[in-house]
Amino acid sequence: MIILIILIGLFWPSSVFAAPQISITNLPSEVFSFSTFPVNFLVTNAGIGISYYYKFFGGIGDSTSTIKTSVDLSYNSSWVNFPKFTSDLGASAIISASAYIIPEAIEGIHNFKIRIAMTTNTSSGTTSPNYPLNVILLEPSTTPIITPTPIDSPKPTAEEVTPLPTHKITPTISPNPTATGELPLIISEIMANSNTGENEWIEIYNPTNQIISLKNSCFYDASLHFRCFPETAVINPNSYYSHSFTSGFLNNDGDKVTFQNKSIIYPKSPKNVTYSRQENNSWCFAESSRNINNNNCFVTTQVSSENNDYVPPLLTLQFSPDSVTAGDDFNLVFSLNSSDSYFLRLISPFGSQYFPFNNFKDGYSWLSLPLSVSKKLPAGEYPLFFHLKKAGSSHLYDYQLGKININHLVITPKVSKSKVLGISTYSCPDCPDNSSSVNYLPATTLKKVRPDNNFFSWPFLFAGSILFLSPILFPKLYSD
Repeated sequence: MIILIILIGLFWPSSVFAAPQISITNLPSEVFSFSTFPVNFLVTNAGIGISYYYKFFGGIGDSTSTIKTSVDLSYNSSWVNFPKFTSDLGASAIISASAYIIPEAIEGIHNFKIRIAMTTNTSSGTTSPNYPLNVILLEPSTTPIITPTPIDSPKPTAEEVTPLPTHKITPTISPNPTATGELPLIISEIMANSNTGENEWIEIYNPTNQIISLKNSCFYDASLHFRCFPETAVINPNSYYSHSFTSGFLNNDGDKVTFQNKSIIYPKSPKNVTYSRQENNSWCFAESSRNINNNNCFVTTQVSSENNDYVPPLLTLQFSPDSVTAGDDFNLVFSLNSSDSYFLRLISPFGSQYFPFNNFKDGYSWLSLPLSVSKKLPAGEYPLFFHLKKAGSSHLYDYQLGKININHLVITPKVSKSKVLGISTYSCPDCPDNSSSVNYLPATTLKKVRPDNNFFSWPFLFAGSILFLSPILFPKLYSD
């Protein structure tokens, strides 16, 4: 057995036992503190189809506090919060990501490092060699200004001076925003569920004729996690700008994105499809159109087998209430252009079980889908997303049909019984504990509200009277 183990160690490829190798393929030579910068790196000898987490760290000397994977991911954060990648058939992976320099970073050369760990075993990992990164100090409230070096040239005479044309307008950079909500920028496209190894991103659009600075601008999710633009980022007039994130900021199952006091709620996202704004300001899923005009909506179809020849039937939302109150029950009415048996359920913004279509007539079937809104669902307008499933089949079809406006019930404060009955309260400051009180009623309501205290004394008074008068009323009983 020992000889067999030795022979395996001698003749088995050494790469099987070698640790993954990390090499950076693109890293800026210098970056500003308080900024995000791009990083591209290559991992080889990683095994086929194995998933890894990765994190960025480093600083001057052995410090790990200067460089972070993102604004809210420090070196000591839990591994499950970090982005990850999966190696390909060549046991390697190419990753495009970004790292962050903290505002307190000291100016000078910092050691930039990458550490990876398998998602199935984070107790051990592999760290890259040190890569030099020159950090330039930048205060959070300042932006680097590049001033061109003046060049001495002969001054023109008055005859040589040509006046500038007055009709030419040069775009100017708008002032840096001092509060959110001041810029006219709009969110135009959201890529929440990107392909493996690719970044998530959000696209914004500038509808003005000015170049606008994105300094101090950030995206926020429903939990108020945020991702901010680089300090020097600007967006050109009538142009798009897409900002990338490493995976983990945008939830695949749906979330809310807020930018400049404007919020978009997106539902569960199919793979590599964007949630896109249309010309009429409605939203839907469409093919990615990064930094160009958005594509038109489409109905995504998901099938569980490799055969994609199935055409989804025509599903129509016939009735939907204008609004419902969180916690209430309501119904949606659908028609389906098919005589086959299908089942339908709601998947977003809240869920339901499957309900069958029935009442077949003239090639159509009908369904009144009963739904119940969670009391915890925030108020707002939500697009409706459904799963349609054919009976006896595993094929699933996804539909986005209509919207629903969720309201919250306004609860009127309860009026105390004392106020309803007109009872006033009088404090007793002379009482021993200074806490007793006496309730009293207005004279006009006293007889209506207070019961007769002598109610139970009348029977006894009547019996006593009979006994007292009995010698007069019944003389024979007392005669000798």
